[in-house]
Amino acid sequence: MAAFCSPIELDTTVRLIESVPNIIGVKDSSGDLDTLEMLTARDDLNACRILGHDIALAEALRRGLLDAVISGPASVTPEIVAKLFETSQSGDTERFEKVADLFDELIPQLGYAPYPAPLKLIARSRGLFDAALPFPPSEKQLEGADKFETWLDDWSARFAALA
Repeated sequence: MAAFCSPIELDTTVRLIESVPNIIGVKDSSGDLDTLEMLTARDDLNACRILGHDIALAEALRRGLLDAVISGPASVTPEIVAKLFETSQSGDTERFEKVADLFDELIPQLGYAPYPAPLKLIARSRGLFDAALPFPPSEKQLEGADKFETWLDDWSARFAALA
């Protein structure tokens, strides 16, 4: 699944990390964990493993496959991404899974409109900034935004109770 990127062969990734001094790792936005899994197995590469697709974040943390994440939701809900990392390293698997379930619930909810509109709506609802969209939303997107805001209020309360 090459959702946010053009695919690159695993062999090419390894060859570049081994032969180009300025390449020290990979930001993988495919949503597939094969590259990060391979880099984890290759200790000799000492490669930095960065995830760039939130849909795979909880699973990558479960499997110890990343050093960092570049996350859209973290720009407006940094506390849940921080809590994912914190609980994944704490050894409290039950707590990690509760946080992961909430995070995994958030990701598909962001699909009610094209990115980054849902993130802008979260930012506005949290009072971070008044988000402007480049185009007026359609009637369907406005309905989706209303449903999303209702869902977000409930989700935020459940996260606050968990945190």
